[in-house]
Amino acid sequence: MPRYSPLLLALAPSLGVYSACLLGHYLAQSSGLMADSYGLWSFARFVNTHIPAAIYDQQALLAYQITLGLSSAAAFPFGYPPPFLLLLAPLAWLPYWLAATCWSLITLLLCLAAVLLGRRKSSAVATLLLLLAPSTAIGVMYGQTGFLFAAVLVGGLRLGERFPWLGGTVLGLMTCKPQLAVLVPVALLAAGRWRSLAAMVLSAAALMALAAVVDGPALCLAWPGALVSYAALFRAGSGALWHLMPTLTAAGTLLGLPPRLVLALQAAGAGLGVVLTWRSYRRRQPRALMTLAAATFLVSPYAFVYDLPLLTAATLACLIDRLETLALLEVGLLAIVLCVPMLVLAGLPVGLAAVAAGLLLSMPATARPDAALQRFYQAASIG
Repeated sequence: MPRYSPLLLALAPSLGVYSACLLGHYLAQSSGLMADSYGLWSFARFVNTHIPAAIYDQQALLAYQITLGLSSAAAFPFGYPPPFLLLLAPLAWLPYWLAATCWSLITLLLCLAAVLLGRRKSSAVATLLLLLAPSTAIGVMYGQTGFLFAAVLVGGLRLGERFPWLGGTVLGLMTCKPQLAVLVPVALLAAGRWRSLAAMVLSAAALMALAAVVDGPALCLAWPGALVSYAALFRAGSGALWHLMPTLTAAGTLLGLPPRLVLALQAAGAGLGVVLTWRSYRRRQPRALMTLAAATFLVSPYAFVYDLPLLTAATLACLIDRLETLALLEVGLLAIVLCVPMLVLAGLPVGLAAVAAGLLLSMPATARPDAALQRFYQAASIG
């Protein structure tokens, strides 16, 4: 029987208790709306009854959402690329509660499948950690896209190792949330996976063409201009949301840095993320996927706590065969990756702590700071 670290064995039930309490509290306080899943459902319904390009008219969209029962004080604007509507289309034919349940359940199962992909013996501990992780409870609570794009990115990159064209085709779906896809081409180029990169480009182009055929070319033409108004709308209402964003832009803003310094900080973080991803994939490091997932939150200025299932899934996908041999420090870093989302939701702006822990955990054992300190100590002792 595998012998796991006592800390790792204690982690799963502890996370499970918190996640159960979180979901129970949310369901008790909610009015039956699973937050952002209501927005996704309203987007799918809107294009069935309106000119699809009008979905980028925020006032028209809000007026329709109010007819569906949304409070006029709330708003779910649409800023996604046109192909995303193709993924949402089935939700339009279901009542809200069923659409929200199916969306969360199916995307969570896809995320789990991406983590377990290609394993002859699936890890029960890894499965428990994923299902009980606070980022999973938060994903269910919000009903957002975190599970879906975690499944696409993790599954696409792992599929591409054996089936380059299939993996790249899956990765083309990442263009539906492009701010999380920036490092994927960097990884594919660094690893020399040209067929996957070509498949990703072709897949993305095919999705855009299909969206133009299904919903009309006006939808695709309206998207670039709509991004400007969406960004302005976000900046106007983002004051209460910065603590929910595990990004350098949010951290700099919360620290009160001037806008130019925030921009410089974000640019430096993006450069670091590109370098770390390039090096990890160029050197074929075993935990390169974890590096990419963590670095994504350095590169993107726009990501939320509900996107952290990407980091959780990538981390567990890389460690699934090594959980029983993790050193104590590695278990501690894994605990930080898994636990930080609960602190973020509690109002603490510490999302980047999970990113930092993920980057440290993704490093080869000989390259981590603790290994360097240990070598220094040994050299000093010998001296």
